[in-house]
Amino acid sequence: MDISDGSTQRFAVGIELFLEGHAVTYKGCSFWRDHNVSIHINSYSDWNIDRSTPEMARAKIAESKLVASELATKSREFGALHKTLPHQYRFCYDYGNGAVTIAKEIDSVFTWVAT
Repeated sequence: MDISDGSTQRFAVGIELFLEGHAVTYKGCSFWRDHNVSIHINSYSDWNIDRSTPEMARAKIAESKLVASELATKSREFGALHKTLPHQYRFCYDYGNGAVTIAKEIDSVFTWVAT
């Protein structure tokens, strides 16, 4: 569910779904909660895997951090989890029926996983 530009009611329903463990999209980033283990924040490449670079991944992950902070200020419930749970940032390629991780940042460690 994309909650970027929806009504206040849609935004509230989206946050409720997120709290229940469903994925929501906000400003091009996908957010989902792995129970009480971590928050997964995925951003997506504008290019095919073979044309994506580590620099692109770092930039998109940095952008997704800003988006997550903005969402934390707009939703008290999301903000509470954002403060307490660790974050896993992933830079992905969406091929239509799914997505694959190209790079990730966990515990401030960046890893390029594309081959």
